[in-house]
Amino acid sequence: MNPEGGFVDRFFPLFITFLLFTALGCAKDKRAAVTSTPSSTLSSNDPCTAINCQQATPPELNATQRLAKNVQVSCKENKSTWGPDTYVSDTGFKVIGYITAGKPEMLDSLELDRLTYLNVAFANPDSSGQLVLNEQIDIKPYVQKGHGAGLKVFISLAGGGKPDTLIWHDLLLPENRRAFIKKILDYVTDNELDGVDVDIEGNLLPQVGLNYNPFVVELRQALHSKGKGITAALGATHFHPNVRQEALEAYDFINVMVYDKTGIWRAEDIGPHSPWSYAEEAIAYWTKELKIPAEKITLGVPFYGFDFTPPARYISYREI
Repeated sequence: MNPEGGFVDRFFPLFITFLLFTALGCAKDKRAAVTSTPSSTLSSNDPCTAINCQQATPPELNATQRLAKNVQVSCKENKSTWGPDTYVSDTGFKVIGYITAGKPEMLDSLELDRLTYLNVAFANPDSSGQLVLNEQIDIKPYVQKGHGAGLKVFISLAGGGKPDTLIWHDLLLPENRRAFIKKILDYVTDNELDGVDVDIEGNLLPQVGLNYNPFVVELRQALHSKGKGITAALGATHFHPNVRQEALEAYDFINVMVYDKTGIWRAEDIGPHSPWSYAEEAIAYWTKELKIPAEKITLGVPFYGFDFTPPARYISYREI
């Protein structure tokens, strides 16, 4: 990895298969070490899986209880109307790089041979449900370059950059969901993508509510009917309670964001934002509490740090 500007300086958080860890060094303030480690009620006639759906979990329950079958919003039957599941699971070693779409020519300087997946970020729907990638950027050069290097290329949806909450809320309503999923599927097939990474987080999860879960379940059905994959980016040791077990189990694998434990938004909390201990906590949380198999999680590598010397600031891997 070249600190002068190679592979890592052009990718934001990288995800790498379970239990691979890499130390990155320290931020300018010696106390701020940067350590990397491999984020509605269903209707009875819901076209997705809304059969015998139960009530929402009382807020006082712990994480395990919230995800238990007898208290979660869960559909007891899971009948796809999209066709047979033709997806072939990837059981190999995974290294996933996220890249912000903007300058396709930048791809020529990337060491893509270090990756197995390239996630292009971020696409969000317009008011009609059509996906738009960062101000109408064409995704095809990224797909062609990624496929040329033997990678699987996914489109990442939403992101942490405050996507339009009203549009997402409306499109995930039961009466709109199937049409929206069809447009996502069309985008994936038209651009010869290999799948979708769902990065609904931050300000968006409270707005879409429990409609997140049937959306994910039906999106999996639609994608798998075309042999395409579905993944997610979710928090290390907690995430919004609107995310339920049926959604977690629908993902082919989950990219766990084991970074940003602290940062410039919490300048008084000086210290490493991705310590080894945070990875251990994340592994225990996902495998023991949430019961997600170890082979279905990857751990996030933050190739950046924070300098907590006032005024606190972000620092790139190149600067580190």
